[in-house]
Amino acid sequence: MKIIACVDNQMGMMFNHRRQSQDRNVRKKILKITNCLFMNKYSSALWKNDILVTMESEKFLMLASVDDYCFVENVLLKEYQDEIDEIILFCWNREYPADFYLDIDLSCFHLVNQEDFAGSSHDIITQKIYRRD
Repeated sequence: MKIIACVDNQMGMMFNHRRQSQDRNVRKKILKITNCLFMNKYSSALWKNDILVTMESEKFLMLASVDDYCFVENVLLKEYQDEIDEIILFCWNREYPADFYLDIDLSCFHLVNQEDFAGSSHDIITQKIYRRD
């Protein structure tokens, strides 16, 4: 399974109970990576105006297979860590008062690519791709 998430410097994914993933340019990057995302109902609202096949289910992590991309904002991943082969993080390069964090231990993965780009909400967003060792 492949995970896509947006995080701050402390691996926070939400702050003040709001998503960190509303950036239009991040969504464009994700659309270049895949045309199908598994996600929950909360996340699917973000993609309603994009041309994307979404597999919406509250059990999306259980339904995803090895090659499926899962967009994660407000769910814990630790129990699925052994099934995750790749993690794509979009990093805001700043700290927010997060109240929900990515709970994956990245020491089991290695960084294979890193790219900075201009976002619609942030001057610089860093895309990092990690693969399992």
